[in-house]
Amino acid sequence: MKPRLRPKEEMPSMLPPEKDPGRFNPALRNREIVLDPARIGALIKEHFPEGEAQRFLANTVDMLREHVRVLGATLDAGNLGAAGGAVVALAALASRAGARQVERDGRLIQASLNAGRLERARRLWHRLHYNLAALDQALGQLFP
Repeated sequence: MKPRLRPKEEMPSMLPPEKDPGRFNPALRNREIVLDPARIGALIKEHFPEGEAQRFLANTVDMLREHVRVLGATLDAGNLGAAGGAVVALAALASRAGARQVERDGRLIQASLNAGRLERARRLWHRLHYNLAALDQALGQLFP
């Protein structure tokens, strides 16, 4: 007999409220937000003329890719301590760059590692590649 699926509104949240990354940053509650244009605008205004901002953001995406690669290697090795350090660096860089999906999934991976759920962290790690592709697309629309 197949289990009966409940309507979405009846389903419990995957994370208890105290583990939700959106608890401290409401922008992380909405998974659909790929890029925070307000954060990008603040970075440009604060640090860069327009021409340099695009290069800075491209370099930031490259750095995010490298952090994702390092995180994957530490997860494959089963090194929870190194993975924890790698995911904190990833989430911090994503936050600074306004990459909301990457930050959110990074925080979820961090919560999984803190709970000792290495397999869940590995599954979430795979989503980061899709998030980076979506980030590339969003930046392409922001800077045509």
